[in-house]
Amino acid sequence: MDIYVASGKGVGDTLKSAFDEALFQIGIADFNIIYLSSILPQPAQIIEKKYPAKEAQYANKMYAIVAQELTDIPGNEVWAGLAWARQKNGKGLFVESHGDSKAFVENYLQSTMLDLMKRRGKKYGEISYHVAGLTCKTRPVCAMVAACYKSEGWK
Repeated sequence: MDIYVASGKGVGDTLKSAFDEALFQIGIADFNIIYLSSILPQPAQIIEKKYPAKEAQYANKMYAIVAQELTDIPGNEVWAGLAWARQKNGKGLFVESHGDSKAFVENYLQSTMLDLMKRRGKKYGEISYHVAGLTCKTRPVCAMVAACYKSEGWK
């Protein structure tokens, strides 16, 4: 299974439009998003690039872990990020965070991931991060990072 991790930095006329632009940059604007929590299945390969959507997938369900932060206040920053770590057998964890500074998001991701790993009592490898952010100038903005697991049609 391939899991695509990508970020979007959306700017739009409204908060919802900025959100849509971030989804578009990630490659999942034309999906119905189903939000997942924090478990990384085995086997799975993390690919850090835009999701390769196909026209035939239009309006499909997209299972994803999503971190997002929005603002329409000029001068304010928005940041979002994901962190993940795996055991040698491939099982792993994802954590998402969002906030108004890169330092906050990175610290939260690291602290949370270390706590989750400790709680499980398993040995995990190095923590990987994908963080994105931008500053609101005059129009609303959205920072988003998503781990896109799977597209599925409707039955």
